[in-house]
Amino acid sequence: MVDYKEVLTDLHRRKAQLKREYDDEIKQIDEAILAIRKMIPKEGVMHFGGGHVSQVTAVQKPQTPYAGLTVREAAYRCLEAHGKPMKSKELADALIAGGFHSDAKLFRATVYSILAKDDRFTVKDGMWSLAEWKK
Repeated sequence: MVDYKEVLTDLHRRKAQLKREYDDEIKQIDEAILAIRKMIPKEGVMHFGGGHVSQVTAVQKPQTPYAGLTVREAAYRCLEAHGKPMKSKELADALIAGGFHSDAKLFRATVYSILAKDDRFTVKDGMWSLAEWKK
């Protein structure tokens, strides 16, 4: 006979373990991205071979931190970067501004319905937060 409580406990344990591993990998990638961004000059002097120094101005590329991500991952990163709760519309607008592509007519409703199913997020009085902020 199957002990469903034991199966459920095991599934929760495995989910928590995967979340920790996934979060660690994302943190490492974010740290690498930040380190590389610090090495790229916005405007200033760069050294080239032969000891010559040239004045250069870096071309600013549009910021697209959410392009190619899922709604869940983009929202998580957006809230993490914002550091405080956001309304659904504000969050949806930030995702689109950050390069997330959606053809949804009411993207904020799409964001709401997806995040409502993810235990990494909480919503109170129309404001989305990361569940880990309450710990």
